[in-house]
Amino acid sequence: MYFIHILGLFYLMGFPEYIMKLCVLVSVIFTLIINFNRIKLYKFHFILTIFLIFILNSLNDLNNFFDFGFPFLIYYLSSFLYSLYLNFDSKYVKKHIFNLIIISSIGVLIKVFVHGIDESFLIGFMSMTAGEIGFLFPSLMLIFIFELIPNNKTRIYFFILLFLFGIFNEKRSIVFFFPLILSFYYNFKIFNLKNLVLLLFFYSLAIFLIPSLNPENKIFGSIDLFYPFEYALNYLTATYDGGLQGDQVEAIYNMNSQYGRFALLSSIIKSAFDFNLNTLLFGHGMGTFTINHGIGNYLDDNMLNILGYRGKLSTFLIILLDSGLIALITFIIYLRSYFYTFFNNIKVSYILLIIVFYDLITYSDAFLKILPISIYFFTLLPFVFNRSRILN
Repeated sequence: MYFIHILGLFYLMGFPEYIMKLCVLVSVIFTLIINFNRIKLYKFHFILTIFLIFILNSLNDLNNFFDFGFPFLIYYLSSFLYSLYLNFDSKYVKKHIFNLIIISSIGVLIKVFVHGIDESFLIGFMSMTAGEIGFLFPSLMLIFIFELIPNNKTRIYFFILLFLFGIFNEKRSIVFFFPLILSFYYNFKIFNLKNLVLLLFFYSLAIFLIPSLNPENKIFGSIDLFYPFEYALNYLTATYDGGLQGDQVEAIYNMNSQYGRFALLSSIIKSAFDFNLNTLLFGHGMGTFTINHGIGNYLDDNMLNILGYRGKLSTFLIILLDSGLIALITFIIYLRSYFYTFFNNIKVSYILLIIVFYDLITYSDAFLKILPISIYFFTLLPFVFNRSRILN
């Protein structure tokens, strides 16, 4: 668990990504071998196996396995860790969660002093470029803290620490989701004067430090409390006609000219109706729309070339485009089976489901492909929730 939370350090030192992923795979296999007699199989493993078959079948070239298929294999094998973390000794849970937060926070502080506030450079010690982690890691860790810690002072301490983690990684979503998480765990009864002052202070700090959340679009910009909501709406629904992300001509040479996440989701669903039946059911081939690092122009960007727009693909959209509707339906059935198993004997955490499905449907591919987030389903979720929400 600690190893996958410092992978960014190895990338920073120049270790190839595929070597580090291979190390992760070997460590998972080794853990499974030495704990073989403790592994328990669930129905979701069977459905996930079918999903993996569809994924591997959609590979255009076996040579692309390390680029596009390897993360799925890590995800699949990690699923067998579920029963191991489910039965983890409870006295160590808080200790390890605290340690992971502190280690990652040290990483982001070093990044701020050496490099500055940036979403695409050294996210804690976890990744060099996967900015999505800057939102998902603190959001999930805050949920874990509220599940494990009843003490309000400790909760507020970690709220501040994790909020700053998100801000220093330039993640705008933190501004909207952290108050939601806080409200959920206090049954929406947090709006007294003291709490409102605290929330207003950190909300203003985020606007002050994140360029896109203030009208001047710069660090240390002016504080307009309503501007982030206006920006978020325009950002999520942006198309080439909106102007916020640039027009279609600009998109040919400027990778920052993109559709917003909501607009991209809607546009791809509409485009899917124009696919031929085979492409709709089985996809364009794994890797067709999964962009590698370093793409910089129209000829290399298949989504812009084939569909006419560019944007950040979520897990659901990547599966639909690359592997087809059947694979996506299988993945959705797997998720239902997984959460049915996960919440079988514990209370449902609706805020957790909101974060997970926001990511899966619209935000990124982190829960499927990006370490360490991609194996949280089988490690930290059973690790934390089985300790804190067992029904009497």
